[in-house]
Amino acid sequence: DKAPYPHRKTTAAAVYCLNTSAKIRKCKIEAPGLDARGVVVDGSSNVVIEDCTIENCFNSGVWAKGGSLCHVEGGKIDGCGGYGAVYCTNGATMRVDRVKQEGNPRGCGVFVLHDRSRVYLDSCQFDGNKWSGFGCRWSGGGSVTNCSFDSNGQGAWAIRKSTIKDVVRSNNRVTNDFTDEQYSKVAFLFADPLSTAVVEKGLTSRGLSVEAARKLVNNERRMREATRFQGKFLSTCH
Repeated sequence: DKAPYPHRKTTAAAVYCLNTSAKIRKCKIEAPGLDARGVVVDGSSNVVIEDCTIENCFNSGVWAKGGSLCHVEGGKIDGCGGYGAVYCTNGATMRVDRVKQEGNPRGCGVFVLHDRSRVYLDSCQFDGNKWSGFGCRWSGGGSVTNCSFDSNGQGAWAIRKSTIKDVVRSNNRVTNDFTDEQYSKVAFLFADPLSTAVVEKGLTSRGLSVEAARKLVNNERRMREATRFQGKFLSTCH
């Protein structure tokens, strides 16, 4: 785990909630300072962020960690960086509803890491991020429903195969995927919904070569064709 986790005493943030309950409503929050975050929710905190604009944060716009609960409802997260503009780690739980997120210049729209960390996204937009719209690894999980993903550099999804079983996706829309010119070289692997070796299990690593990835998908297609042929053969044996 190479994600940067500064000590509480050295974490820069516009708002830091530690072991507390709070409601932040209709605020504009900015944190452009070096490595600064918008809102950090830590410890046993239970925080609601309602109809806020969180923008121009050097690091994550909202970071929930350490078993905390955070509900982001409505509003906008724009131009915030970090691994995820919305970042969930160390066993936190986040619910994000009706939020428009765009323009992470260094990472994903949402990133969830670690065992018991869960993010539940509904009716949100995640657009124009350097990496992917949604990233998940190291036993993170959650659900993504009724969301849209547009113009993300490395595609809508960056879900490691070890976590695919813990991420439920339903009724989402993906447009203009893979705007990163280098990463777009493997974009063809994600276009075929039958290529579940890649689409549903994720790349085995970001270092997977085009040749290795093509072989993975071709093997998947051959297995599916063999399964279809076997099904047709068995159906004629009655």
